[in-house]
Amino acid sequence: MSVLRDFLHNISRIFYELGIYRKIFIYPLILFLISLILTIFSATFNMIMIWILSLIYSMIMILIYRPHIKILRDIYILLFFLAVVPGTPLLFFEIDKQSITYDPLNINSIERFIMFLSRVLIAPTPFIVTIISLGWPVVSKELMKIPSLKKYIIYINYVSYVD
Repeated sequence: MSVLRDFLHNISRIFYELGIYRKIFIYPLILFLISLILTIFSATFNMIMIWILSLIYSMIMILIYRPHIKILRDIYILLFFLAVVPGTPLLFFEIDKQSITYDPLNINSIERFIMFLSRVLIAPTPFIVTIISLGWPVVSKELMKIPSLKKYIIYINYVSYVD
């Protein structure tokens, strides 16, 4: 519970600081970095509390910025497909550090499969929602201000440019 309390305290402190200076516009790099940190934490740590934090942050972003739901739906259909295909062997095989043994469907295999699906589907949610909500042009413009990232962002913009 302390992780949730600390997270909400730090988020409220950021918004409090923004409120003191009467900034109506929230600096997009702050939201981008918060979402990147949450994405990395929820992908690396196997803690349900961090997954809940990621979902809470994503729901707040969805309610505030109202991104295109069709785009989110399409991305999550692709993510679900990309999670189910490599996750299916978890249902039928028990994978150790030393061997792979056939293990028919049981509670442990279903639990491993659900944890894998949850990690793949929930971990990138804050990052995806932030990029869709703010838009890549806004995020790339803010990231271009960081000198060490400038050449990479120029390359990403060049590769992802569509006529």
